[in-house]
Amino acid sequence: METSFFLSLRWKLALLFGGIFILLNSLFAYFAYSDAKQGFSEERVLLRNKQDNLAKMLSEDSFQNLEQLAELFVLNAQEFNHNSDQKMLSVFDRNWEQWQFIWGLENITVFDAAGLKIKSRGRKINTDSGLVNQMLQSESPVHTIVCSQTSCYQQVIVPVMGKGTLVGAFSMARTFADTVIKFKEATRVDVGVLVDSPKKLTNGWPYMLSAKTFAGLDFDLFAYLTERYTFEQLLNKSGTLTVNDQVYEVRIRPLRLDNSTQAPFLLIVEEITGNIHLRDIQLEKVWIQGVMSLLCSLAVLVLVSWFFLRRIAHLAKALPLLATHEYNQFRKELVQKKWLSLGFDEVDKLNETVLTLALQLENLDHIVRKNTLQILEKSQELASERDSIQELVNSAPVIMLTQKVNGQILTINQEGVKVFGEEKNQVIGRLFDLYLPPAEAHHLNQLDQLRLSKSTHPVQIEGGFISSTGSFLHVFWIHTLFNSNRQGSEPIVLSLGMDISAEKQTEQKMLKMASFDPATGLGNRQRFQRELPQALNIAKRYGHAVALLYFDMQHLDLAQEAVAQAVDKRVMVKVASHLKQFMRETDLLCRIGESQLVLILPDAQTQGVVSLAQKMIKRISSLKLILGSQYGEIATNIGIAFYPLHADSPDHLVANAERAMNYAKLNGKNFYYVYEQTLTNKYEANLNQNTIRQIQQLLENDDGVLSFTPVFDVHLRQVGFYQCSICLASPNGDIPLSREYGQVIEQLELAEQLDRVSIVRAFEIIAKMKRSNKKVKLSLALSGSSVTQVDSIELIGSLLKNYQIDPRQIIFDLNERYVLGHLTQSHNFINEIKLLGCEFCLSDFGVEFSSFFYLKQLPIDYVRIDGSFIKRMDQHKEDNMYVRALVDVIHAFGKKVIVDDVESDRVLALVEQMGVEYARGSFFDERVDNQSASLSSSSPLTL
Repeated sequence: METSFFLSLRWKLALLFGGIFILLNSLFAYFAYSDAKQGFSEERVLLRNKQDNLAKMLSEDSFQNLEQLAELFVLNAQEFNHNSDQKMLSVFDRNWEQWQFIWGLENITVFDAAGLKIKSRGRKINTDSGLVNQMLQSESPVHTIVCSQTSCYQQVIVPVMGKGTLVGAFSMARTFADTVIKFKEATRVDVGVLVDSPKKLTNGWPYMLSAKTFAGLDFDLFAYLTERYTFEQLLNKSGTLTVNDQVYEVRIRPLRLDNSTQAPFLLIVEEITGNIHLRDIQLEKVWIQGVMSLLCSLAVLVLVSWFFLRRIAHLAKALPLLATHEYNQFRKELVQKKWLSLGFDEVDKLNETVLTLALQLENLDHIVRKNTLQILEKSQELASERDSIQELVNSAPVIMLTQKVNGQILTINQEGVKVFGEEKNQVIGRLFDLYLPPAEAHHLNQLDQLRLSKSTHPVQIEGGFISSTGSFLHVFWIHTLFNSNRQGSEPIVLSLGMDISAEKQTEQKMLKMASFDPATGLGNRQRFQRELPQALNIAKRYGHAVALLYFDMQHLDLAQEAVAQAVDKRVMVKVASHLKQFMRETDLLCRIGESQLVLILPDAQTQGVVSLAQKMIKRISSLKLILGSQYGEIATNIGIAFYPLHADSPDHLVANAERAMNYAKLNGKNFYYVYEQTLTNKYEANLNQNTIRQIQQLLENDDGVLSFTPVFDVHLRQVGFYQCSICLASPNGDIPLSREYGQVIEQLELAEQLDRVSIVRAFEIIAKMKRSNKKVKLSLALSGSSVTQVDSIELIGSLLKNYQIDPRQIIFDLNERYVLGHLTQSHNFINEIKLLGCEFCLSDFGVEFSSFFYLKQLPIDYVRIDGSFIKRMDQHKEDNMYVRALVDVIHAFGKKVIVDDVESDRVLALVEQMGVEYARGSFFDERVDNQSASLSSSSPLTL
C-alpha cells in the first residue's frame, strides 16, 4: 500500500480544535467590534437628538418672548388708521431706540385692518403680506423667520384689538443670531444658517451660508461640504468630513417650526476627532483580548493533547508488530507504567482490547496455518475430482459446450467434438450459429433472447444441426444462461445437446405407419376416415359418383384352431396383394377391421363396379390357404353403395355398404349385393325383432350369465384380475352379446341398460367374495352410451358407497375406436372414474395406431394391445418390432401394458422380455391357480 504523509493524531486534534477556537474567537471579536461600533453610533444619535431638541426649544423660547413683548405693547393701544391720533405713533418714535437697545429689536411695523403698512421703524424687513392676512383672518399670532443674504430675523405678528374688534396688526422682529449664539454656547458645536442662493452651487446646492460660527477654521468647510455631499444627503441626516486629520460631523435641520423644507436651515458642524480616537482604542482592545485568549486556548489544547494522546501514539508504534506476527514483542511494548495515573480511562480500555485482540489473532494465526494445510490437501482432492468430472464430461453421451453471448464457442466435450466432426481446437472459437441450418430461424431467435437476458428460463428446443462433414442431424438442445457474480465477468451460455436422429427416424416410420395397416401395407381405418370425405367432396364438386365396396373375409374348412381365431393375417395379406391388381391409381383399399376391407372407387359407373365385384369374388374364391397339414378356401361377401345415390354423407355411405354386405351374407359365401333400402330394411327389421326379444328376455328373466376371462400377471405368474362380459344363455352355449349382437344393441340404444346390469352384477360378485374373505379384481368393458350418461358415474359412486369395497378392485374398459372419435367426452368420463378411485384401461390399442399421441393426455392406468399383433409375433418379425415399439411408447407415458391372444410359451417369453405386465389368451386357461378356479373362463357365474 502506498505510504502517505504522516501527521500525528495530537496535531490533527490540535489543528481541528484550534481551527474551531479561531472561528469562535473571531466570531466573538466580531460581535464585540460590532457592538462597540453600534454603541458609538447610538451615542451619536442620542447626542444629535438632544441638540435638535435644544435648537427647537431655544427658537420657541425666543418666539414666545417676542410674542409676549408685542402683546404687552398693544394692550393700551387705541383704534387707529391713516387718520388716527398722531400721538400714538409718536410713541414709537420716542421709544424706538430704547426698545431696540433693551430688547434687541431690529424692526417694528404697524398694519391696519386691511393689512396695509401704517408705520415701520428699524431695519427694513420684507414682511410677507400673506402672513399678515393669515393672522388677520385667524386673529392668532404668527411666527416666522425672515432671512436675507446677510442675516436672519425672528418675526412675530400679533392682532391689535380696539373696542372688541380687530383694528390692525403689530409686527416685531429681532435678529436670529442671538438664538444661534445661545445654541453654540449650550452645545459647544459650530453652526451656520443656510438661506436661498440666487444661483446653484456645486452638486446642485440651492442655498448659501448666511451666518456661521466656524469662521476660525483654516479651510473653507462649506466648500468641502458642497463637493462631497448633496443637500438631500445631509437634510435631517449626518455625514462626516475628514480634513487635515480632523473629523467633522455635519448635518442640516430646518429652522421653521413646521419642519418645512424651505429656507432657512441650520447647518450643525461638530468636530468628533477625539470621539473617533476613543472608539478606535476600544476596538483595538477588543481584538487584542480575543487574540490573547485564542493563543492561550491553543497552548492549553496542545499541552492537554500531548499529555493524553502520547499513550495512543505509543500504541500506534506497537501495532505494526501485529502485522509481522511478533505477538510477544507487541505485548512487551504495550505494557508500560504510566507517568501520571489519573484512573482507568478509554485508552487503558483500548490497550486491554488490543491485547485481547492480539491473543485472538495469535490463535487465529495457528488456526489459519492448520486450515491452510487442510486446504492444500482438499485442493489436491478437488483437483483429482475435477479431473474425474472432466473425464466424465468428456465421456458423457451428450453434447456439452459453453459459448459467449455472441455465440463464440468456449469449451466442448468429447461427444460434442465427435458430433461436430472437427478437432477440438477447430471448434473452439467458432460461432455456434454457423452449425445451424438456415431453417432454424426460430431456434436462433430463442437463443438470442436468452443471450440478451430477455428470457431467464432455459431454452429447450429440438432442431436441425449440420456437422462439418455436411451431415444433417436432429439434436435436442437445452440452453441455459449463467451470470457470474464476479465483477467484470461476462455471462456464458451452457448448451446441452442430445443426438436424436435415430429416434426421429423411428418416429417418422411410426408416423408413416399411423396411416397404414402394418400387416398388409393397406391404408388403415384412420386413413379411410380421412380420405372418404375428401373423395365425396371432389365428387360433389365435379358431379361424379363414388362407389364404396365393403368386404368381409371368411375361412372355409380350416382346423378348429384356426376357426377359433379371427381371419389370419396371412389371408388378409394374400387377398390384399390380389385385389391391388384390379385397382386404378385413384382407387383406395383400406383394412378397417380384423376381416373387413373397404374399397373407394372415385368416378364410378354402376355396371363397371358390379363387373369389378364379380371379378374380385372370383379371384378370392380361387385362393387356397395352407395351415400346416390343413388347407382351406377363402370366401368373401361384398356390399356396394353409391354416393350420392344411396347416401349423402360418409357415415351413411359406410353404413349402407355394410348393410348391403350383411344382406349378401344371407345368400351364402362369395356373393355381392348393391344396396337397396327396401330389402336391407326388411332384413334388419326381422333381425332386430329377434334380438330385442332375446335381450328383453335377458333383462326381465335374468336369462344370462357373466363370463370371466383370467388376465395373467406375467411377472408374478398368477392371475392378476378377470375380464368379465355378459353373455346370452342358449342350448348351444353362451353367446357374448357384444360380439354377435353389438351393432343391433348400439342401434337400439340398449347398450347402456346392459352396461348397468353388468356393473351391478360385477359389484355384487366382488362384495360376495369379500364376505368370503376373498379379494378379486374385475375388468368390465363399457359401451359408448355409458360415457354420455351422467347417471353412469352416479351409479358407480353409489355402488362403491353401498358395498364398501376398494375402488381399485374395478377396472373400467373403453374401446380405442370410440375414444378417438369422442376424445373430449372420453377424457372427462375417465377423469370422473379416476376421482372415484377406480382404474381405467384403453382396449384394442394398435389397430388405429395414431392413438399413442393421446396417451399422455388420457389419465388411464392400462393399455391393452390388440391380439392380432400378438398371436404370431414369434413367427413374424414385423409384428415383433411393431409390438415392441408400442410397449416402449406406453411405458414412456407411465402406463401398464396388457396383451391379448397369447397362445404359446414362445410368445409369453417375448412379451415378458419386453416388460409387458399382463397377458391373456388360451395359453393361460388351464394354468390359473386353484384359488381363482371359481372365476375361470370354464366356470361362468349365472346371473
